[in-house]
Amino acid sequence: MAISFTSKHGPLSYPCDTFTGPGGRSWQANVRAIALALEALRRVDRYGVAGHGEQYAGWRAIESGTGPEAPLTWESALRWLRSYTGRDGDLWSLLRIAARQAHPDAGGSPQDWAMVDAIRQMTRNDNQ
Repeated sequence: MAISFTSKHGPLSYPCDTFTGPGGRSWQANVRAIALALEALRRVDRYGVAGHGEQYAGWRAIESGTGPEAPLTWESALRWLRSYTGRDGDLWSLLRIAARQAHPDAGGSPQDWAMVDAIRQMTRNDNQ
């Protein structure tokens, strides 16, 4: 069960299928749980703890702001990987090498790691 709606904070969805009850009345317990959760979130607004609706965002990824300026294409990604690694090869092998070099634990910069991550995301999105 899930309740979904659009609010001033954007689209929100609250799933809950945790509670079961006798006689098939579990949906009522789940609706009650969602109502209690929404009331708790409203209290955050009421007491001024979060002034911009942050509590409604959930586990949303935070943008780093260090990604590529222009939209990536396969050609630009391959061109960047070749330049960054100093090697010639296919996108997949160069991406593995670049990930090792750009990783922050290996001394890579946040900007280079963001570019590697953007290319990785591009490959994932294209394969889905």
